[in-house]
Amino acid sequence: MRKRVQKIIILLFLFGLTTSSESEARGADEKKTYTFDFTGESMVRVLEHLGSQEGVDLIFDPSILKGYEVYARIRDNTMEEALSSVLKDTSLDYIVLSSGTYVVIRSSRRDPAYGAFAGKVYDAQSGDPLPGATVMLADASGGTASNNAGHFSLGKMKSGSYDIIFSYVGYEPVKITVSISPDEQHRQEIALHPARIEFSPIVVTDHLPLIPAAHMLQTDQETAAEWVSGPGAPGVIQDLSLFRGVQHGLPLSDIHMQGGQSGDHRFFLDDVPVYQPYSMGRLYSAFSPYAIGRVSVEKAGFGVSSGSYIAGKINMNHKHGSYAGQHGLVQADPLNTNVRLSGSALNGDLRLMGAFRHSFWDWFEEPVLSDAISDWDLVDPLTYSLVTGSDGETPAFQTASDNTDIRYRDLHLSGDYQFDRYRSLSFSLYHGQNFVETDLLAESGNSAPVQRMYSRDGYDWQNILSQLRYEWLVTPRLDLHFQASYSSNRLEHSYAMFDDDEISRRAESDPGQNLFQLLVSGADEAPAQADQNIIRHATVKTDLEYSVSSDFSLSGGVRLDHVNSEFDLAGLFYLPALNEQASRLVSTYVNADRRISGNIGVNIGSRFTYFDPDQRIYAEPRGSIQFDRTSSRTGYWSLKLSGGMYRQFVNQFQITNVGPSSLVPEFQVWYHDDGIDQPLSYNTAADLVFEPSSSTTIRLDTYLKIQPVAYITSYHNLLLADEADRQGINSFAEETSLRAYGGGVRIHQSLMDDDLQFLVGYDLSRTDIDYDTQFGRTLPAPWNEPHRLQARVLGHVRSDLSVIARWQGIYGRKWGFRQSYYDFLTLHNVSEAGGYSFMNPEDDRLAAFHQVDLSLIYSPSRDPLNLEIRVDLINILNRRNEIDWSLQPADSGFAQQNDAEVSDFEKRSRRMPGFMPSLSIKLGL
Repeated sequence: MRKRVQKIIILLFLFGLTTSSESEARGADEKKTYTFDFTGESMVRVLEHLGSQEGVDLIFDPSILKGYEVYARIRDNTMEEALSSVLKDTSLDYIVLSSGTYVVIRSSRRDPAYGAFAGKVYDAQSGDPLPGATVMLADASGGTASNNAGHFSLGKMKSGSYDIIFSYVGYEPVKITVSISPDEQHRQEIALHPARIEFSPIVVTDHLPLIPAAHMLQTDQETAAEWVSGPGAPGVIQDLSLFRGVQHGLPLSDIHMQGGQSGDHRFFLDDVPVYQPYSMGRLYSAFSPYAIGRVSVEKAGFGVSSGSYIAGKINMNHKHGSYAGQHGLVQADPLNTNVRLSGSALNGDLRLMGAFRHSFWDWFEEPVLSDAISDWDLVDPLTYSLVTGSDGETPAFQTASDNTDIRYRDLHLSGDYQFDRYRSLSFSLYHGQNFVETDLLAESGNSAPVQRMYSRDGYDWQNILSQLRYEWLVTPRLDLHFQASYSSNRLEHSYAMFDDDEISRRAESDPGQNLFQLLVSGADEAPAQADQNIIRHATVKTDLEYSVSSDFSLSGGVRLDHVNSEFDLAGLFYLPALNEQASRLVSTYVNADRRISGNIGVNIGSRFTYFDPDQRIYAEPRGSIQFDRTSSRTGYWSLKLSGGMYRQFVNQFQITNVGPSSLVPEFQVWYHDDGIDQPLSYNTAADLVFEPSSSTTIRLDTYLKIQPVAYITSYHNLLLADEADRQGINSFAEETSLRAYGGGVRIHQSLMDDDLQFLVGYDLSRTDIDYDTQFGRTLPAPWNEPHRLQARVLGHVRSDLSVIARWQGIYGRKWGFRQSYYDFLTLHNVSEAGGYSFMNPEDDRLAAFHQVDLSLIYSPSRDPLNLEIRVDLINILNRRNEIDWSLQPADSGFAQQNDAEVSDFEKRSRRMPGFMPSLSIKLGL
């Protein structure tokens, strides 16, 4: 018995020692601290990581952890504190067994309650909505972007307090704290103030950040505005060449986006198509720069909500009036005058804006531009000889008398009415007209008797646009938009010509009158090429967006289009072509946007278009994925990969203007044929934004576009096709294929608190087209500019004086002769002249283009009239860059070769204007 008692005492003693050791060990573990950072990791991986720590025994059931992502920063916490942080705001909890093992279980607590947060982001000065503003939870756990009405929505947010950051290019970011109560539908308007550096209009691309850069999280810092020339420049279109992949800037040239044809993208004003966005024969924009507030650019890889276009979309938005007070502006320069009036009524609920622009040419012909037009408006001897059927000597024409008439004007009216904070009705009206006409009397200086030629080349374009749009943020989760619009464009072009015989007859009939005035008065009786093109486009559409949660949203829409067009090409140079058609299109789209984690976003969707009476449905699936890093060793960066299938149902064709003295190189016709295989392109793009510091931004992109179905103008059909087939697309066009690839880079550097800024850029572009019918092979596109370089410097010399210097270089342009040589002469068996061949356009290389401009902007401070004086010194180095070549008889006249009399030719370049100073004065109230 005694021994048994001793054994029990010994066992109890040993058990006590063991228990004491375990308690001491557990106490040591409890005192141990841990540090972790979790940014969007799954709950399973987080708990596995915690359980892998030395001395930690952690078990859990993976099936109860699905759908949880962890955003937590843990600093020197015990394991219990770390688990509490990780499991916060979930339906999970943990217990500790007597053995010290941690077990994750379902919580007996009630599931967390949810609410929603929505609102509107707008310009604090003008009250205009800011589409595409970034809305981001400060911990990067969710976010979204505002839509075209400035509305945003974050649905299914757990009740609690959130820090939210709002940012937009060219504006100071704002950080607010929002408290979401259970089942609360919280709404709030957010006003953003423009950054100190303002250049209008602001241009926004479709690559928007998921997460603001680290330097934007401090609300006392300014963002750098996108670099756009000031409003005293010729127009908003001229500024688009600043942006990667957008090719424009040469006189008489069209805009091309990432190597595509000029009709592969579409211009919009307030989301309504504009079919002629130029004035003065493509020299300037067709819109008053003071009427435009914002421009957005969407390129290869754009989403399904934007529409069906091969290359992209450029959308301009009207600038509405301010919510407070009345404002006026008057501006004048050597080309035109601008007037803008804006104001508000009904306690600021109604805003109105009106802008008007009118050219000065009737009263003052800008001398440099006038001389350049006279230089361009020369008679081409080869085309003249072919058109008139002249034999023998090719005349070398010199201008005897000429006259140019240029008139353009445009009127903008826009406004909006706020029913309440989240319902608004907006409207806009636009009418633009521009007219260009040249009269030319030319005489040959190398022949006896002297040959004379008179021509009148006239163009009359007219745009009409109207739209009504209703925006309604129905709930913090649901946003609706309705729009009805109408747009039309009309072109009337005629080229009339008298040859030497007719000029002599008319001169003899009225010998006492000035010959040039006599011909001008009788120009309507001359044989003419008459071209007319009209397009009318009516649209009704509705879009909706639904925020499922703070990281997932759905959107969709339905659109009805009715397009009516007609063209009539009547015949001095081309065979007659006539077409009139009406088409109805019904399109819809569905789109899903998901934040997989705070810094990864996926967008996927598809368009579906029903083309009546073709009765086919065309699907266009598209998608993108974006990766953002707020901080890394090299700074903030954002990478977006996108692509998909792109169709186009309303198509533009460029027809070369082959008149011997034509000023505008080509004119457009529009076509929408349900009986053809609709144009198709497979586009892919990669876009990288890199910000190593708050003062440095680097943007790069690449693209690849493969078009197995494309259409180009067929000069074989226009000139040689069967007379019986003169209606429909076969009368002027043919199917082909196209491939384009390239890329671009822009580097923006700010110094001295943004008082000094630099922008440098480079674009690479290559486009190849199958010209089997015309040349029998694939050739580089005529419009392609393979290498484009540019640099800009902006300096604030004083608070009231700014200086902008610009340089642009273009290299590798081909197809050097006038386009009519390749499209018109070759099909009439004139494939060479004077030893120059027109069958190898890839070998006809133009000289490099270089231009340097300097602008001085003076804005006195504390001036009640808001005076701004702007001096633009365009092409300050007076470099006469080449536009194209023509062949002119050499001064030596005729040469004898093998007893045959042949003409000797030399190249003559049409050149761009030289040094062109301009003074602009603006007054505002």
